[in-house]
Amino acid sequence: MWYNPGSFEQLEQGWFESEANGRFRARQFSVALEILESVVAEFCVDRPDVMRRWANKLFQLWKISEALPGLLPRTSMTGEFSDLTVGHLVKHVGESRWIGGEKAFYCQVVTAELIEALSAAGKPLPLITQERVHADHEFRSFVFGHEEATVRFPHARLSPVPDLQFHPEHVGQAEVVPAPVGSRVWSELGETLGLSFFSVDYMMVEDRLRLLEVNPAFGFAWLPAPCVDAIAGALSRHLSS
Repeated sequence: MWYNPGSFEQLEQGWFESEANGRFRARQFSVALEILESVVAEFCVDRPDVMRRWANKLFQLWKISEALPGLLPRTSMTGEFSDLTVGHLVKHVGESRWIGGEKAFYCQVVTAELIEALSAAGKPLPLITQERVHADHEFRSFVFGHEEATVRFPHARLSPVPDLQFHPEHVGQAEVVPAPVGSRVWSELGETLGLSFFSVDYMMVEDRLRLLEVNPAFGFAWLPAPCVDAIAGALSRHLSS
């Protein structure tokens, strides 16, 4: 069974009518779900607890940097807004909330105005800050065992919010391309994470792989039909083998 653990909290989606009520319901849900996942774990392609562990972006990036040095952009965690660097990216360590606007962003570009606004808002929470990679395209490879399919998107170079979900015009331009890196890289990454299925976000800068993050739980129905067909084909080949 291919199981997507999902998230215990989706506050940015407005599923909960209040913050306090949301936290309470999420705790109740997480306790019940942990029991259910332990029952189905032995039937899953990847264990739910393993997938949840690697969904922790800070833990994921830390371990990838140790196992595959040199692939990640310079990344650190900070609890001080004064440590943020203009032009770098800032991300939450867990579920996303708004960082400096009306919407919830998984990451956004640090500006002097953002640092000022955050500093005025009160005491900071831990944040991931990462050097921004500049390239014309962003790649996402969908890996199923030894099979994969790769999709290329235009990169939002000038946008203060580079998340693909906020750029439907770029999603619409997604195209299937040969992976610009060898399959050995994904094999090593899968072994490091202990995952059979995952997707990888990355860019190529002067033919050098710059890995942005790994998604242990992912979907692909949101992509254009030719991309969906290519990814489903990779999954089908894996199942057939």
